[in-house]
Amino acid sequence: MSSKEKNTLIHEWGSELEEINSQTKNSCKKFYYKYSSIKFYTSMWVIDKKSGMREQVDVGDNVMISGFSQHPGYYIAKIIAFFDLNEKDLDSNRRCSVEWFYLPDEIPKSKLQLSIQRKNEVIVDLRHSYDVIDANSVLGVCHVTKLAPNQNFPDYDPDFLGIFFFNKGFDGKKIIQINMNEDDSPLPKKRHQPAPSSRSSPKKKVAPPPKRQAKKPRKTAPKAAAAAPKLPEPEDAMPKSKKKRNGDTPKQLLKAAR
Repeated sequence: MSSKEKNTLIHEWGSELEEINSQTKNSCKKFYYKYSSIKFYTSMWVIDKKSGMREQVDVGDNVMISGFSQHPGYYIAKIIAFFDLNEKDLDSNRRCSVEWFYLPDEIPKSKLQLSIQRKNEVIVDLRHSYDVIDANSVLGVCHVTKLAPNQNFPDYDPDFLGIFFFNKGFDGKKIIQINMNEDDSPLPKKRHQPAPSSRSSPKKKVAPPPKRQAKKPRKTAPKAAAAAPKLPEPEDAMPKSKKKRNGDTPKQLLKAAR
């Protein structure tokens, strides 16, 4: 997009952000602590002066960013935060923090390692570093899609300028394929722990606890011997009242003994 086309756009804030989370603060930490009157917003409107068309750009959207004189064209980024500095001395108070995608021609050729450079290809920044730019340089929303494993790159269509795809990332040193199957991935694999067996696992041998000395039984007084049952007295020693009488039945003898 040329500078003339860029100047045909108007930018207006959408709704103000009520709750500021840690990611929003960290994405613009220097500005957040320097400017006390800073305000955050959930969205921004991009308005075309000629046609009057309005496009809403929300936090989290992927956008096209206007280039500059040394690098005409556009950049691709993801919006992390919108904020206004509210300072009178600045030409523009609108700011946004972004995470960049790389276009293939932005990466040094020595590190690119790509046999084919496509116009609809971007490379994700694996470092996830933040950068703060002028929010007035936002041209509009674009669509960035991660390709599935073994999915071919769609053909570039000049009629759909704002559609991009990626299957690689850049960590600052080299290009890494990020949409491989797990078996083909160059990244270190996580070791899976074996599933617990239904059988009981053998127990580790553990030294037995020291034996406790048996407590000596307390000495107690011997129990009194049970009284011996009374034996029937000899017949000669029995009183006459207890002597067996002829004709007495066992019940009568028992009753007489009581």
